[in-house]
Amino acid sequence: MGTTPSPSARKRSSASLIDVARLAGVSAQTASRVANDSPSVKPETRERVVKAMQELGYHPSFAGRSLRLSRYQAVGLAMSNIISSGNVRRLSGILDAAAAQGYAVTLVQPREDATGEISDIARRMASLPVDAMIYNLNRTYLIDDFLAFKPGPSLRCVAIASIEHPSLACIDADQAACARTIAKYLLNHGHHHMRMVGGPVNSIAARQREEAWLDFLKEEGLPTAEPVRGDWSAESGYEAGLRIAEDPAVTAVFAANDNMAAGVIEALRDKGRRVPDDVSVVGVDNSLSQSIAKPQLTSYAFDDRTVGKLAFEAAVRPENTPSLTLVPGRLVERSSVRDIR
Repeated sequence: MGTTPSPSARKRSSASLIDVARLAGVSAQTASRVANDSPSVKPETRERVVKAMQELGYHPSFAGRSLRLSRYQAVGLAMSNIISSGNVRRLSGILDAAAAQGYAVTLVQPREDATGEISDIARRMASLPVDAMIYNLNRTYLIDDFLAFKPGPSLRCVAIASIEHPSLACIDADQAACARTIAKYLLNHGHHHMRMVGGPVNSIAARQREEAWLDFLKEEGLPTAEPVRGDWSAESGYEAGLRIAEDPAVTAVFAANDNMAAGVIEALRDKGRRVPDDVSVVGVDNSLSQSIAKPQLTSYAFDDRTVGKLAFEAAVRPENTPSLTLVPGRLVERSSVRDIR
């Protein structure tokens, strides 16, 4: 004569949804609704079914749920250099938004030096259990096939990029607003002879900051000079600072990131130019605040968490029309700028 297995025995074996329903005292249909996060189940019933699932060690079938719902509840993210401060914040925004909607995130890391890669990444993503792809352009100017890329019908695509795309929704920080805000801030503090330490020529962000900076100076009738170029490192900022220190007319320096700004400050001091008494310095990205207890550098902080959140929300929307959303940041004032009016 057969006997009904105890809960502990069923847990050691492979528990089914029917086992869960029996233990919870509900129908198999109700247990299925709970497994599929249906809102039509009463809270007290849901609690009883979830408790039975936990007791039996039951986990809903991912594949089965995907077939029933015709979606995976997962988004693919293509992001290289994930340890950079901006990318860490974007990733955090994506993960927070995904968790709030019950989505998982699958990370694929492209090669930093790859070109013509977005089509390859999209094909790879299409073979994975994801509903959409977020492509982080990583500010490299410009992947060979980016503007020509057209997403297939089976995979929605969104780009974290600060340029318009004919087929994609693009979301990123507002690079031009960053440069113009800093230029106006320095001008309002009496600075007319300013220099810029720009980023690499193959960077979208560097180019957009540089163009906006020079446009503002020309609009205001201020002296312009070709930016001294760095590679985002403090060492390159130091080398640029040595060159700028030779010009006695310069009263302010805009460095395209905080690392280079730190290098500029060291170079100016080594050349006997005091910061901010003789030369004011402003950086971008506010990254020094993560490693220095009381940073003195005035810097422009991007809202990268919001960029990540908006990118995720665009990726899971049913309609995905081409658009460009630029998220403003804010200037964090500290003591590296002197008012000389």
